[in-house]
Amino acid sequence: MNGNIKKRVEKPVIPKIAILLAGIMFGSGFLYQDNVAYGQANDPTRSCPYVLNLGDPNVTVEIDRIVFTDTVLGVDGNGMVIQPEQRDLYRLAVTTLKITKPAGRHLSVAACDLTLHYFYGEDTEAAPCEGISTLTETREADRPVKLPTVSGPGFVKMTTGVRATQASVVYMDAVFAYVEPNVRECWICVAQPTTTAPYVCPSPAWSN
Repeated sequence: MNGNIKKRVEKPVIPKIAILLAGIMFGSGFLYQDNVAYGQANDPTRSCPYVLNLGDPNVTVEIDRIVFTDTVLGVDGNGMVIQPEQRDLYRLAVTTLKITKPAGRHLSVAACDLTLHYFYGEDTEAAPCEGISTLTETREADRPVKLPTVSGPGFVKMTTGVRATQASVVYMDAVFAYVEPNVRECWICVAQPTTTAPYVCPSPAWSN
């Protein structure tokens, strides 16, 4: 007898009318709860946070240089290391970004918004950002790197200080892991909101 037979799981029966109503609500972009329509903007003063607004012609982000290394140390004492047995295959790509913006504009950047898209030989890859540095107004300044202390880069963010806010050009370093030795053409991609109006959750959005 085959020992890999899966146990059959009975799925609950959902009435067709419930499926139809759910499809209408989700397809329309909102849900109804307590007679209130959610999914509609209710605070016009709020905009998407941590966005480098590339829709503004005065804001540009470009790769200034890439340095390949096997070790990057973070400001919290943590680090990223390519193990010796993998160093013939991969490196960490410390990518310096040049950001042009209006002088006086404050910037906030989230590491998870940055990806490095590239060709290596005839193949392609997209690498998520593992950590980012402070933002400085000079290219050669020392820029300490913030690496995640938990899994994933989603909680790593940086903002401009007083001098970098006043500058019209700032620099920051972004770390990308496991980049191949035959990497060639590279592009930096920056996440942008798909809509101006937000999806609005009920309050509270969930509870125990």
